[in-house]
Amino acid sequence: MKIIKQDLEILNDDGICIVSAHNTDDVLELNYLMYLYHKFNGKIEMSEEIKEKEEYIEFNDLMKVDIKVCEVIEAKRVPKTDKLLELLVSTGDEGRISITNIGEFVEPETLIGKKIPFVLNLPPMKIRGVLTTAMIFISSDSNGINIPNLDCEVGATYLK
Repeated sequence: MKIIKQDLEILNDDGICIVSAHNTDDVLELNYLMYLYHKFNGKIEMSEEIKEKEEYIEFNDLMKVDIKVCEVIEAKRVPKTDKLLELLVSTGDEGRISITNIGEFVEPETLIGKKIPFVLNLPPMKIRGVLTTAMIFISSDSNGINIPNLDCEVGATYLK
């Protein structure tokens, strides 16, 4: 298997295109590419043109990121800050603390009960004296931040 044309086409060993993603912003197409990657046990080769670009990471590195849907159980402002919120989230198996800098965009109580993706396998770090073991996974655009409220089970694996 080989990914060519800036990761947009996957060809089989005979050179026949089996999937084509012409808009890499399309989540369904990206998820399908990831599904195919797993289906072929990671045996997808990237073209040299793509490997030369420094901003790309290896696909295997992306697959190491543990993103799961977590439910926000508690949310409060970190004292003496305008931007930081302290979130207690449930992964389905355990509780985690996340310190996030979205406090200027959202009131803490609006997050309680939301099911949001979090990265769970970053090294723990202390922020303002609080050990954070989860990082919120949201998007932003010219209108501000976009916080999803996913309609799935807590603990669902995201993007794998």
